[in-house]
Amino acid sequence: RKMQRLGVAVDVQAAWLHLDGPALSRVFGTGNMRYFFPVRTMIDHGINVAGGSDHMLGYDKNLAVNPFNPFLNMWMAMTRLTTEGVTLYPEEKITREEALKMYTVWAAWQEFSEQRKGSIEKGKLADLVVIDRDFLACPVEDIRKIEPLMTIVNGKAVYSAAGI
Repeated sequence: RKMQRLGVAVDVQAAWLHLDGPALSRVFGTGNMRYFFPVRTMIDHGINVAGGSDHMLGYDKNLAVNPFNPFLNMWMAMTRLTTEGVTLYPEEKITREEALKMYTVWAAWQEFSEQRKGSIEKGKLADLVVIDRDFLACPVEDIRKIEPLMTIVNGKAVYSAAGI
């Protein structure tokens, strides 16, 4: 409530929950982990939550100490599943639509660029990624496996997967 009253916005890294949740639960006790990564609570209180990751250039996007694959991180925020297969406080899970907003419109708002990017609209930058499956319809487990087929920046294709 205090964060809401102060107008605080949050940038989170879901990988920490997935990777560090087991160790932190052993150190602090699972009962003390209730508000570790409380994204559902923050969203329900009207707090803007953007998703991010630490950049690990040169490392595998899924296996780096800080995985930077946005789809893996969205999956983590949606499932709250740790590397040990435990779901930490499932009441803090978010929807796939909210996870997508964390990495698009809410992130653009946090960097004061929502008038230029964050959504596909007339007058905004034509920056987008074409992916290999339907984010909104595929099984939740498949979200972490989504791969880019094409990346378009300012209306021009800058990346294309083999065979495209």
